[in-house]
Amino acid sequence: MAEIRARAETSCRLDASFPAWPFKIKGEVFVYDFVEVFSLEFALTLMKIAESCADEEIFVVGWDDVTGRDDGRYLQRYGAYPGFRVTPDGLAESYWRSMTTNRANTRGAYNIPEVVFDYVAIAGTSQRWAVWGQRGWDVALLVTDEVPDGLPDGIAHNSPNVLTDPGWVIMDHGITRGEWRRLQDNCVLQS
Repeated sequence: MAEIRARAETSCRLDASFPAWPFKIKGEVFVYDFVEVFSLEFALTLMKIAESCADEEIFVVGWDDVTGRDDGRYLQRYGAYPGFRVTPDGLAESYWRSMTTNRANTRGAYNIPEVVFDYVAIAGTSQRWAVWGQRGWDVALLVTDEVPDGLPDGIAHNSPNVLTDPGWVIMDHGITRGEWRRLQDNCVLQS
């Protein structure tokens, strides 16, 4: 697990939290609903980007608000480690299955990442793209230095402008308009 976390950390600041910029890389920013990160459609998007960037592996790490970033506490609570790696070959199916399946464990603990992850960081070996999502904000950001042709149309990606659109963001998460504006400004500055 330490290697997976370290590889994700090459592109993401795992100690970050919105509205701070959670990436160590710059590029074009796309905004998604947090739950979309766990979908098969999003996996198809990652597969296209990973192929375009010639990634050998993709690293996924997540955590919840209870265990924090402590892998041992997460393992004890959920009976599984809070991360995994996949290769671009068959990425869509293996990623989606890993995100939506309760992993067998001796504790009989419920541990589906799409349900228990409050934070998620995803990065490829190329260090040319990354994903950061926070359930509390209901937002995930994808940053990439190159947008490959033919990204799947399965889910809508939005520009950072939606982060201050009252019709898109949910203002009842305890997040102020100023914090939404800071996140939007960070996205624009890093592009």
